[in-house]
Amino acid sequence: MATPDTIRLFDVRTVHRHIREGRVTEEAYRAYLAELPDVSDKVRPPEEIPLPSTEAEAAAVATDTAPEVPAASTPGATTPPVATAPSSPATDFAAGWDLPDEVPAPAPAAPQDPESKHD
Repeated sequence: MATPDTIRLFDVRTVHRHIREGRVTEEAYRAYLAELPDVSDKVRPPEEIPLPSTEAEAAAVATDTAPEVPAASTPGATTPPVATAPSSPATDFAAGWDLPDEVPAPAPAAPQDPESKHD
């Protein structure tokens, strides 16, 4: 039975790294694969499913109508404003905007009196 540790070690995405780093041997990996259950009888062939765009095109041709145009692309229609995040130095820098050459240092912490502890 596979345990969380063996699943982690023998994960197909990481097993070759674990083998290369010596955490697992190639023989242990082959033994793990050999003890996995055979589930090939549970596999079903994929069914033929038409794509939605094909069905929409076929329906438009059959009824001889054009597809519906969204209201935003109608002449004279207005689009809603785009929401934007508030500006901050981190987002401005990520966006490629110039930042000042010198950033002021944070103010030093106020000295604390060791006898005035708040409980």
